[in-house]
Amino acid sequence: MNDKDKRSPKKIIKTKIRLISSINMHITKTIYAPLISHHKRIIHNSN
Repeated sequence: MNDKDKRSPKKIIKTKIRLISSINMHITKTIYAPLISHHKRIIHNSN
């Protein structure tokens, strides 16, 4: 009983970290990808 209680919070923390990191990756992709492409377009147009 105690062993499971000790182990489960670590598992929850690991899954939360994994979830947060995947969400962060998704956010960075959705935000930065358009910004980078827009920035590249500006550079291309100026040349």
